[in-house]
Amino acid sequence: RCSSCSAGTYSKTNSTKCSTCVAGKYSATSARACSECRPGFYADAEKSTFCTACTAGSYQHQTGASSCTDCAAGKAQPASGQGSCDACESGKYAPAAGKASCTECSAGKFQNATGKSTCDNCAPGTITASTGASVCDDCSDGEIAPNASSASCTTCTSPTTTAGAGLDHCGACSSGYFWNPLMKKCETTPTGEDCCEDCPDSVSCTSKGKPKKEE
Repeated sequence: RCSSCSAGTYSKTNSTKCSTCVAGKYSATSARACSECRPGFYADAEKSTFCTACTAGSYQHQTGASSCTDCAAGKAQPASGQGSCDACESGKYAPAAGKASCTECSAGKFQNATGKSTCDNCAPGTITASTGASVCDDCSDGEIAPNASSASCTTCTSPTTTAGAGLDHCGACSSGYFWNPLMKKCETTPTGEDCCEDCPDSVSCTSKGKPKKEE
């Protein structure tokens, strides 16, 4: 009389013994062959009776696997039992391997590409006020961001202003004033009203900072 092979083993027809399923395969009782673990699952030991799902943050795209692979930096997988990982969307990143989710770039940073492990700093003169940005916004005319990775713009102290948008210093004067070239400190700070002086009589002053006599 024939005996049934236990789960985790198998026996071919007319065999006199049960053989053990190798890692990456499994079987139920009375099996004539071992079955391979499907993608997203693994069996890390011999004589397995079932396959285990890869945990979130890992994957396995092959059949008959004995282990799972961590998602690479820049990718993530929130679900278990998966055969691949997803690249982080723009505005997000995954700094290390094995992440279940991507993280939004913090305010002052951005990422315009997919599948990245870091975010980039906004350049001086630009900002991101919220998280998860894919681009940085220019500071408006009359506002500055003197440092990289800024989350907000600073308004120039009147009568100083900027010569345009997206700048890191208040290097111009409002209409009706002219720039005092001796006061260099105003080029890197939003304060310092003394840098801009009142326009003399019969002179037209612009934000370019050079007094011009009226015709």
